[in-house]
Amino acid sequence: MRPSIALAVLLCAAPAAAQARPEIRADIGVPGQADRFVVVTVRAGAIEGCTTSASRICTRTRRVVLGRAARRELDRLLARIRAMSRCEPVGFEPRDPAFTLRIGARMARGHLPRDPAHLGSRTDELCEAEHALASWIVRRFGAR
Repeated sequence: MRPSIALAVLLCAAPAAAQARPEIRADIGVPGQADRFVVVTVRAGAIEGCTTSASRICTRTRRVVLGRAARRELDRLLARIRAMSRCEPVGFEPRDPAFTLRIGARMARGHLPRDPAHLGSRTDELCEAEHALASWIVRRFGAR
């Protein structure tokens, strides 16, 4: 392969490698269900883990395979998170369920609204991209 072609191939492949989907570990309080948590890992096109009580210990796990459309939506949510600038913490009410996301090396913490009807208003702004991902994981895992 000529050096100029090899360089072109390398340059074309670099953006795809930089945007690789990271492993996500999530511990998310389920909106509308007091003392219920989703404890999962998102990787390789699937969500694996459990919905559990306040103990947050999975005794039985299950796996939800993400279809093509779900993987595209996940990539869109991750792109929103990468695009976030420095943000003020998002406000929350007492007893709103907390979440923790470890997205590769990035740690995110926040709260989802206790009332699932308010999810749209707390996940639509750029600085709420991590909240949108937490809500998406709960929906895709089938916890609400």
